[in-house]
Amino acid sequence: MGVTYLRHYPSLSSVVTIAIHESLIDHHGFQRSSRWTVKLRLYTPFSKPESLPPPPSQAKALYFLDFADDDAKVWSFTAQGGGATVAEGGNDAKEVKGVMIEGEKDLEVIVGKIQNMWSRRQEAVVEGHTFIHADVVIRVGHIRVGSAPRGVLFQIEHTKSKNPNQTIPQLRTLLHNLISPSLPQAVLEKDATTAETETDFRSAKLRNDEWTRCHEAYQIVKLLKGEGIL
Repeated sequence: MGVTYLRHYPSLSSVVTIAIHESLIDHHGFQRSSRWTVKLRLYTPFSKPESLPPPPSQAKALYFLDFADDDAKVWSFTAQGGGATVAEGGNDAKEVKGVMIEGEKDLEVIVGKIQNMWSRRQEAVVEGHTFIHADVVIRVGHIRVGSAPRGVLFQIEHTKSKNPNQTIPQLRTLLHNLISPSLPQAVLEKDATTAETETDFRSAKLRNDEWTRCHEAYQIVKLLKGEGIL
């Protein structure tokens, strides 16, 4: 796998999403491939009803993420609360610092069996389609938390790139060029004024000059947390 870039549109309609699918196939030479499914689960520290919540700077969260195309693995991120930063999409959010690791599926099972430590709170599910053209892969998925829709997530990947610092700005531009003709004017106007920050993977104890599935998982955790989805 190669470097990926994510973009979230909170209120994109199904009509626009279908138009983007058709444009990728009819005008840009992409072929529809497999389904795309990602699941992200949030755990928070167990607390008794009478206990006071910890200060924000000390509050921890535990995330488990799995990709449908690799059902033998799970990716875990232990987050520590911290100061404010600008998240993907330009909204103020808590800085996402912690540790991202890859493990076997049993890791989450073990955590679930530990009494009085972690409580499972919510699950976000991304479901959609994958489109491929040469070395570029675009994934388009609808996000939901329970039965509530939370927008559309776009992921673009260059399968042969391994350096995020060099590749992510190019992927951002390419994704915009591919999908912008199908986006409503109001969305484009908001897009043009959106401030984004580069992901510093060192915040998750990862390197900035290489790419692994842990990097992809951290991107997704950071975006969904930063957008207030989970």
